[in-house]
Amino acid sequence: MSSHLGLEKAFELLDRLKITVRTCANRAEQLARELHLHASRLDRQIDQQIKELEARVSDSTAELDALTQTRLQRLEAIYDRRKSSLLRAHTAARKHHLKLIESREGREINEVQRELLHTSRNLETEEKRAGLAFTNLQNDLAGHTETLVLLERRTRNAFRGYATFRRLLDSPAGMPGPDSATDENRLQEDLGASLARTERALRRFRFSPLPLLFSLLPPWFLVPLLVGGLAAAVPALPRFGFQAISWQQAGASLGVGLAGVFVVHLLGRLMSAGRAEAVATAVVRTRVLLGSVRHAAEAQHNRELERLRHEAESRTERLNQRWALALEEAEAMRKVAHRRLDEKWSRASAKNEQLFQRNRERLQQERNDHVGRLKNETETERRLFEESRTTQKNHFELNQQAHWQALETDWQDTLQSLYKTFAEANAEADRVFPAWGAPLWQHWTAPREFAAAAPFAKLQVDIEHG
Repeated sequence: MSSHLGLEKAFELLDRLKITVRTCANRAEQLARELHLHASRLDRQIDQQIKELEARVSDSTAELDALTQTRLQRLEAIYDRRKSSLLRAHTAARKHHLKLIESREGREINEVQRELLHTSRNLETEEKRAGLAFTNLQNDLAGHTETLVLLERRTRNAFRGYATFRRLLDSPAGMPGPDSATDENRLQEDLGASLARTERALRRFRFSPLPLLFSLLPPWFLVPLLVGGLAAAVPALPRFGFQAISWQQAGASLGVGLAGVFVVHLLGRLMSAGRAEAVATAVVRTRVLLGSVRHAAEAQHNRELERLRHEAESRTERLNQRWALALEEAEAMRKVAHRRLDEKWSRASAKNEQLFQRNRERLQQERNDHVGRLKNETETERRLFEESRTTQKNHFELNQQAHWQALETDWQDTLQSLYKTFAEANAEADRVFPAWGAPLWQHWTAPREFAAAAPFAKLQVDIEHG
């Protein structure tokens, strides 16, 4: 039997190679398809589990967000209620403090108004009292004036027989007036005492016989009476049976009578001059005192009215200042109360805001922590899923690798057998039928035997495209 590869044998080997290639390709395709199907099924399963996990996390996050939103709304409601309560309390406190301040201000102003009204009424009362006292004094002075006029009239009647004495009443020159610094009451006492002294002096003067005689028969009346009597006596005496007198005798008698009247009149003036001067001095002094008392009373009344008005004005000014001070203090107290209440309200509002922010941040932090835990748990489960995916893929790939190794073994065993056969055939052909251009032909010698074969073609097989 020839050792050279024949045509039939070559085609048989090629058929075996073709079958082996197709079988290995089919098995490889099946293994790849199984790997792909298993990986796809595993990916779908893991992806579905991951989606369910993400859905649970999303639902938990949504529930947590809803719960957080509900709690946040509750916090906002509490915050709004506290804010409204603080605002109402602030408004009520302002009204209360303003009411207290206004009450205090009203009491102070009412007190000032009562004091002002009392001052006005007291001024009117004091003015009326001063006017009444001045009227009473004027009435008293009018009574003293009437008394003085009556005394002066009686004095003039007492001085009717002496013109010199009457001139003393009309000549007050040199009479010293009372001291201007003397008190009004003292002047009134002096006036009353002066009237009494004048009354006593006039009474003593009227007890003097000659002034009394000449006050009843003054010279201007007594002289014509003597002249007329003697003139009537000359013709009338004979008629009544008396001895007749001549006109010479009547003239002598008139001279003696006039001389007697003059002597008696002079004697009365000399004897009563001192008393008359005392009476006239007392009258003049009383008149001066009366004028001084009237002037002093008017001055005292004006001073009293001025004092009352000045005291009322001073008290009114002090009360007005007190009123203005009460208004200023009330305004200052309002500003202080407003500032303190606003500061307290600001602190309370800031505390409420701070509490709200802290609680909201706490809720947000709790939500974030819970979400973080969920994410961590999700990532852990996701990682477990991915690890499970990787583990199962690795396990399947290990199984696949065993099949691939078996396939590769079969492939290698079959191909190596075929390749060895073809390689031995090619080597034998190259040995028996060397190439024409080989250097072997230079030393070639003819073989002792010729092979019953000859190469007629060379076949190349592309396994990848076969």
